[in-house]
Amino acid sequence: MQQKSYGISGKDKETIGYLWMPVCFIVISCVILFGIIRYDRSNQMPEDFSFYFSFGTENNMFYDSASKVLVKDQRAKHPERYTTKLAVSKAQRKQIWEKIRQMDMDSYPDRYDPNPGSMSSPSLSIELTVSYGDYSKTIQCNQIAYTFEAKDQKGRLFLQTCKDIMELLQNSKEWKKLPQYERLYQ
Repeated sequence: MQQKSYGISGKDKETIGYLWMPVCFIVISCVILFGIIRYDRSNQMPEDFSFYFSFGTENNMFYDSASKVLVKDQRAKHPERYTTKLAVSKAQRKQIWEKIRQMDMDSYPDRYDPNPGSMSSPSLSIELTVSYGDYSKTIQCNQIAYTFEAKDQKGRLFLQTCKDIMELLQNSKEWKKLPQYERLYQ
């Protein structure tokens, strides 16, 4: 009586031995490739990305990219005179997205002072809110030193991002068409 062999023959074992390396290489390459593709997608600006940015000595100036409302002085007697629409271009939104992405909003607390212990008169207040999908994050800086310099890299990155957004708004033709401030800081 002959015994049946249900295993892998010697010749098959040899073939499998030669194939396991290329198969492993292909599987590992696919995992890495799909990981890179997923990583690149997470860095792309979401279609519904919007931001809210307020700044000034009394947080009196703000821009909301979702509603496209730009306000030069919300504390004026007639704030409607200081309100206009500003549609930030897609290229400008991408620039802002890239700066905010590099900042890593989640690494900042909700209330933040880039220069703890420093004071100035007047002081500066900043609020930056980023929204897309079901994500929303706000960073508030209340009455911080009125400077765009910081003691550490994290503070410099935050302040530079805010300064870039502020300059984008203040250099717009829409901003320049608005009347001068009713009052300056006293």
